[in-house]
This record gives sequence, C-alpha cells and structure tokens, in this order.
Amino acid sequence: IKFASRAADYNFYLTQAGAVFSILNLKQPEKSPFILNMKMLGANMQSEIEGIEESVTKSGYYPGNDQTEWLSEISNFQKVKFHRIYEGIDLIFRSSEQKLEYDFRLAPEADPNLIDIEFEGIKKVEIDRAGNLVFRFGGVKLHHQKPVAYQIIDGERREINIEYKRSGKNRIGFKIGEYDKSKELI
Repeated sequence: IKFASRAADYNFYLTQAGAVFSILNLKQPEKSPFILNMKMLGANMQSEIEGIEESVTKSGYYPGNDQTEWLSEISNFQKVKFHRIYEGIDLIFRSSEQKLEYDFRLAPEADPNLIDIEFEGIKKVEIDRAGNLVFRFGGVKLHHQKPVAYQIIDGERREINIEYKRSGKNRIGFKIGEYDKSKELI
C-alpha cells in the first residue's frame, strides 16, 4: 500500500497495480468487508506514485504495544498521482465534495484506448441507463459516475463526448468522441 484513505463506511488503498476499495458490509457489519480491486491492465508497473497538494494535518498509526512499530507525523495529501501509468497518460486520484474521483490526463497524441480497467471482487460490472458503473455487494451498491471528458482550448473548457465501454468480463475502457489530439485531454 502506497497511500490510504479512510471513511466511515469504506477504506481506500492505492497500490502499484491500482486501487483497492474495502467496503463495510452494512447489513452484517461484524462480517468481513467487501473488497473491490480496480486494476489497470497493461499499465506501467514502475509508475512513480506521488502525493501532491500536501495537507497541514498529519496522521499517526500506533498498532500494538511495540513502539518500534508506531508511525507518526505521516503526511496527508489532497491528491495522489500515478506518473505515466500508460504511455503519455497520468492518473490522479482526489477527493471532491466527500466523493472520491479520479482523472486520466492524456498528453497530446496519447492513445485513450490504452486505458483498460479490470474490477475484481464482484460478479459483474453494470452500466446503468445514466451511463454510471454500478457494483453490487450483497445489498451494498458502489457507483462510479458517468465519465466526463474535456479539453482546455484557448482558455475555455470544452466538453468531449465520452462513455464507459466494456472491454471484457469486468473490464472497462472509454469510448471517446472527436477531440483535438494535439491538446491534453482530461
């Protein structure tokens, strides 16, 4: 685990291979949490992972009685960036309005078809009528909102048509409309 985030009903971890969601079983809290792995297939496993926008607050972890195992003054960050997770593509995780979000930032001429996300720990990934991803775990639902894509051109944000597309069993990529390939795409 390179970075971690905790909330009342889930924990979230970033590893070299992607992200792990540990979701509390709300119907039976005494049972093990539901685990959803979000793996970036074909990704650069040597990608540098960096915390950015450091917070003023620090964290500490004090497991057990052995003080040599205790950790204090651990930095907290607003965002975590995977540099060049795919050729010409960075991945940034961040929280926004109590939601976890992630952005793929494609350099000019980068190929969005390289992005191939596999979800493990569920029977199937659903795409609902609104274009959101829906994961179900014994009465618990997790949503990844419909994707948004845009470019900044001449100082203006220009929306680009985008939707999730299936690339295999429990695998998702993106179907992207026309855009200016000579500019960064988010």
